[in-house]
Parts: sequence; structure tokens; C-alpha cells
Amino acid sequence: MSVGQAAGGVIGAIAGSFLGSPFLGAQLGMMVGGAISPQKGKSTAGPRLNDLSVQTSTYGAIIPRVYGTVAISGNIFWLENNKLLETVRKKKSGGKGGGSVTTRTYTYSATFAIGLCRGPIIGIRRIWIRGNLIYDAGSTDTNTIIASNEAAEGFRVYRGTDTQAADSRIQSTLGVDNTPAWRGLAYIVFYDLDLTSYGNSLAGAQVRAEVVANGVVHIYPYTPFSYANNRQWLSPVWDGTNYITVSSQSNHVMYSSDGLSWVELSGVVSSQNFSIGTDGAGTTVVGTYSPTGPPLKYSTDGGITWTACSSPGIGSGQCTSVKHNGSAWLAIFDSLKFGTSSDGKTWQAQTPPDGYGNYSRFLIWSGEKWIIRSAMGTGRKIWTSPTGVTGTWTNTYTMLPTNANNFNFGGQLVDRTLIIGAATTTAGYGGAAYISDDHGETWSLYPCPFGDLDGFCVDDTQFWVNHNGDMRYSSDGINWTVYDPPSDPYHFTTGYGNGFIVCVGYSDTPGFRIFKRLIESNHTMLSTIVSDECLLYNSLSSQDIDVTSLTPLVRGYTISNISTIRSFLEPLRVAWPFDIRQHGYKVQFLLRETSPTVGVVAVDDLCVSSYDGENNTVLTADREANVRLPARVILKYIDYTREYETGLGYAERIGV
Repeated sequence: MSVGQAAGGVIGAIAGSFLGSPFLGAQLGMMVGGAISPQKGKSTAGPRLNDLSVQTSTYGAIIPRVYGTVAISGNIFWLENNKLLETVRKKKSGGKGGGSVTTRTYTYSATFAIGLCRGPIIGIRRIWIRGNLIYDAGSTDTNTIIASNEAAEGFRVYRGTDTQAADSRIQSTLGVDNTPAWRGLAYIVFYDLDLTSYGNSLAGAQVRAEVVANGVVHIYPYTPFSYANNRQWLSPVWDGTNYITVSSQSNHVMYSSDGLSWVELSGVVSSQNFSIGTDGAGTTVVGTYSPTGPPLKYSTDGGITWTACSSPGIGSGQCTSVKHNGSAWLAIFDSLKFGTSSDGKTWQAQTPPDGYGNYSRFLIWSGEKWIIRSAMGTGRKIWTSPTGVTGTWTNTYTMLPTNANNFNFGGQLVDRTLIIGAATTTAGYGGAAYISDDHGETWSLYPCPFGDLDGFCVDDTQFWVNHNGDMRYSSDGINWTVYDPPSDPYHFTTGYGNGFIVCVGYSDTPGFRIFKRLIESNHTMLSTIVSDECLLYNSLSSQDIDVTSLTPLVRGYTISNISTIRSFLEPLRVAWPFDIRQHGYKVQFLLRETSPTVGVVAVDDLCVSSYDGENNTVLTADREANVRLPARVILKYIDYTREYETGLGYAERIGV
């Protein structure tokens, strides 16, 4: 009821009481009051430019619907233990005759979950915190990929699928039975985010995520590169500065800071090289074959200069594998003593566990023990040692069946050890994988795509194998996914480091570098947005609407409030004018620039005429005076090219 209706009703009732009918007077008064001051209708609002521009922590917040690609500042709905984690650091100063002063500094971190939108989505392409870009899954720049890989270790994205599992960190805090998976909600969980740069508060750590609802995720895309591929290169290693590889059949070394641009050197290592290892902190060791000199050489400058190691008591021969376990080195040989070292430069001889023989090329550190296999070909004994020192080796397993052969490649992924060769499995004789989850104590045998390998490496989440151009990866060593490398590669070796898998080979094999993922966004058709929004209401079905003419592409659109269908569609109609009409038994949406002409009104009909056809008066429309028209029109918009900041454009009329 409007003010006019209320006042009119009161006045009418008073006047009507004198005429004997106060009720009739009140009704007439309300009618007159309503005509003077009509009641206002219900107000509805569609999406606004500043919706979701500020991070919130609100109970019962609306879950936005996203189309295309948009940037969202989400809603924090869980904070570990409902508080920030406080870290106290103490530092003493003074003393030596005077009183010491203890200074305490406090820093804060947080583990929290931030809801984004309705799922499922394709993924998150970029993340900003307080305006700083920390993650970009849409970049092919080497430094950006490296920084993004490091940042990704601090959060996990849940895409809002119907099958997503609960977050393990939230489960550990709330309990498994008390933790929902929030299926249908796309959200991010940040783990121990350091708040020092954000004023030590969550309010200062404003998170904004670029949500891709329509696009393509390229899993393990690659970038090809050129190099001297007429040599037989060993598996590249990352020493913390460069990727380094050596030729197995010549005295050549090749190094690269990014895995794409390579520099080749000659005459710096032996003419026969069989293994290469690094501590990842600047020291790289090459295992060579030297009939007269030391079988090991090291470099501490990124592979540029090499020096013979001091290895008394080991002798001269072939080093089949050399590795670093994070604190110490171990080298194994074909017919010599083993070697251990703390710095990779000076080595101490150690007695092998199974005599002097041609030990397999695989040398694995499980996290607790070294794991090796005696004899290159048919040897089936597996040995473990915590240090590699003489007398510390234990024969933990002997391979079965007896035809187990050529298990020369292996590696460690978290708690799982994998070695690959040939044996009879449930799939018959062929490729086989022995797997251990207890540091080499017990083993299980599974079929494997290959029994002989050209390359083997392990990244943060996958085992990688390849043979004769066929490449596969697996997270468990049992189920393998085919990978499509560049056209016609043949023999190539692989190495992982600094977030990339680098593949080099020989026999004119192209080189290529693999990284984890690349997200590309696609625009969404206007018809998809209109159709999806209409179908959210049970009163309409897909047979009731026709959106075939709405073909424009929309970069991104977000709906984050509760309102009517019309209010959701109005911003779209402003950008891409379209009409809505009843057509037969359907609601038809017609784009104006492609809509058919409904009818034509003749000029003679645009007038008022007398009955006899004379004295026709043409309808006219007066143009607004210039002074009453706006001198300037200002447009605010979300600028995609400026990381979704608000842009401002305007146009002025000159001479007003």
C-alpha cells in the first residue's frame, strides 16, 4: 500500500461516515489516493559490475553461477581451528658483560577453504593474492611455469564435480565423518599460507581466482627444441641451475638453463659415459668408463668444467649408476668396488654385497634405503642398505619367476618403488613391473607395457617410461596412460627437474620439454547462457524455448544474486540486443540484427486522417533540444586485458 492509498482511505472513511457509509468512503478514498500516489512494484536487480570483487566470509552466501571465464573473489567458509597459526621467533642480542635482550617476532599463517562458484568447472587458470599474480596455468613462459609449480604446492583446487572427495587436511581437523566433500561447489584450499606479506591477516590476503568454466585443459603439453641430436645423450639431470646431459659414445656435454636452449661442449668428459647424477644443489657427477683413470668426474658450475674425482681403491672401469639421496652419494660399478661420498668429489671404496659383477643400472633411494639388483641381465637378487657402506647390505628378495630378466630401470614415487624389466606375469611373458611399498622388503609383480626401455624418469606425481617412440605415464606403476609425444620420435631418454620433463635422444630424434598442464579458455555462446538460466526454473523445459538465433560469443558472465530470469538476462540484452516473443508454443529469443522483418508500415499510414481521406495529419516526433541531451556518456566495464580491473571509457559531444 502506498502513502496516497493510506491517506485516501483515512480521509474517505471520515467523509463517508457523515454520509452513512464509512466503508464505501474508505474504498473510494484509497482508489483516489492510489491514483495520485501509486504503489511501487517489487524491485529486482541483475548482476552488477562490482559483484564478487571483494573476498568475504559470510554464512549463507549465494553460490555464483559462472559462464565462460571470469575472475572471482570467493567466500571463505572454513578456517583451520577457526584461527590463524601463530609462529614465534626468538632472537637474543647483547651479552658479554652486558644484559642480553630477547626479541620476539610473530608471524602468522592460515589454512583455509574459499568457495568460488557452482561446479563443475574446467579449472583455475590464474590466482592473485592482494593483486599479485602467484599462479598462471595459461602461460608457456619458463619462469612463470616454474613459479606456478612452486605456488601450486601450497593449494589444491576442487572443481565442483559430483564425485570429488573431501579434502584430507580438512578431514584431519574435523574428522572423516564430519567433513563433506562439498560436491557441486568449486573451491580452493590453501595450506599454511604465509600472511607476512598481507598484514598478517586474512582480510589482507584477498584471493582472486580466474575461473574457467568453458575451455580445454592440456595435460602434459610439450615444447619442442633443437639440439645436436646425432649423439646418444643420457638422461638429463637438474643441478639447481642447469639441465645437464652427457653423450654415452663421445666426450660431449650439453647444458641448458631452461631445457629449451642448449649449449654443447666437447672434450670435457670421457669418450664413454654410462651414468649421470646430481645433488640438485650445484654438484653433478658423471659415471664413465676409464680403463686407466678414475671412473668418476664432477662439475660444480652447471656442466661447463669437469674434474676427475678422487676415488682411491675403486679402480678403473664402468660406473653403471651414480645417485645422491639428499645427504650422501653412492656409485655402483660393473666389476669394481662401490663408492660412497659426502660431497661428490672424494670417494671411499665399499665392498659390493654380491661380489664384483655387472650390477643393474637402476639405483634407487626409497627414502630410507638404497635398493639395487645384482647382475645386469639374469640376476634376480634385490639388496637394500641404509648407507651403501660395506657390510650394511641385506638380500631382501629374490625375483620370481626364474625368467625375470633385464630389470635395469627403476625409481621412487613417494612411498612406492618401481623396477621394470621382462618376466612372466598374468599377461604372459613380456613387460613386467616389480612394486614395493615397504622400502624393498616385499614385492608384487604386475604386467607393464614395456620390458625394455629407452628412457625412465619420475616427476612429482607420475612414473614415465618410453621405448621406440611409445611413451606412457602412471601414478601407481600398474595403470598406464598413453602419451602422444612429437611426431616420429624414436630413441630418447628422459629426466625430470625444476617442474619439467626434458627428453633428449639420438638418431635424429627431436627434443622436447614437457610441463604439467596448460589451461585455455573458450568463449560461451549466448544461447547457452540464456538456455541454462531459463531451464533452472521448473516452469520451462528445453522444448519450451528457442535460442537458435543467439549465436554471439560471450567471454564471461557471472550471476551471484537471487532475482528473476528477466533481471539476469537484461545485461546480456544491453550488450547483444535480442527480443523475446511467443512463437507458436515456444518462447523464442531473436537476435535483432538477424531477426526477420515482422511487417512494414507504409508512410501514408503514419498519420491521422479524416473519414473522407482529406485533412491528413502526419504523426510527428519532436527531437530533444541539445541542451537536454547528455554532454558525456561514461561506460564502466571489466577490463580483461588488465587482469579484470574496472575500466572506464567515455564519449563527449563537442560544441554543446
